[in-house]
Amino acid sequence: MSERSLDKTTFKRIALSPRLVENESYHEIREAVDIQWGRFLLESGAVPFVLPTSLNKEHLASLPIDGIVLTGGNDLNRLSPNPLSEQRDAFETRLVEYGIEHGIPIFGVCRGFQFLASYFGAELKKIEGHIAVRHQLVNEFYGLSDVNSYHSWGVFELPACLEEQTQTADGSIEAFRHRELPISAVLWHPEREIPFQKWEQPWW
Repeated sequence: MSERSLDKTTFKRIALSPRLVENESYHEIREAVDIQWGRFLLESGAVPFVLPTSLNKEHLASLPIDGIVLTGGNDLNRLSPNPLSEQRDAFETRLVEYGIEHGIPIFGVCRGFQFLASYFGAELKKIEGHIAVRHQLVNEFYGLSDVNSYHSWGVFELPACLEEQTQTADGSIEAFRHRELPISAVLWHPEREIPFQKWEQPWW
């Protein structure tokens, strides 16, 4: 990547929702994202920053956000009820509502895919054979023919407001976009591909 000055006219400012991790030895709850997200987004022409889950909509309004990424980690609370998942669900609900209200593009990855699908009314189903493997896509997605997979819950049918973009051979939907809003999601992890796969980022 060529050197560029870090100014708002060059780089998009992308807000990341973190996973919540309990560190019992320090009696802490930590908000974290994979270090690969920074590398992936910088190479994509964006400057990422992680949002604390304690932010409300008033706090969000004070931030210069060009796009939102809902990252992986933590099951949805409805699938595996626990305090951390409940806290994260509540924050991401506020974050998505804020993004929709202000027309900010939203991109979901893995858990983010599941959250957005569920938010708009899709049913999540337990799925086998989708953890730590690679899947062939039924149709290419921006030049991709196969993707990584690290999830145990899938979606096989979408509500009318969401448009399927690709799936795997077992019918599990791997990518979708909203028909009217700047919202899209993939079930794989683009930040885990080394080297990063070059594909058109449709979320900003």
